Amino acid sequence: GLDTPNIVAAAEKVMSRKYIEEVRSLNVSATVKFVLEEFCSLWLRLDDQISAFNKKLAEQAQADSLYQRSQTFYTGSKKFKKIAG
Repeated sequence: GLDTPNIVAAAEKVMSRKYIEEVRSLNVSATVKFVLEEFCSLWLRLDDQISAFNKKLAEQAQADSLYQRSQTFYTGSKKFKKIAG
């Protein structure tokens, strides 16, 4: 027969790729399967985009940190020259 997932239990689950695969494997009517597949695909695409965005943010944060450290070193060495000179 068709699966009748517990909607309350499903609402309490944390979305994950594993859970998406569980949803995709449900034995439901063709119409429900089509809608679930559309939403699962959309969620996976958004998850991939968010992961790529987070990776870029991490790279930018690292670059900003290196820039900040080099600026601190540069301004610190200029201050030292003023004091020493």
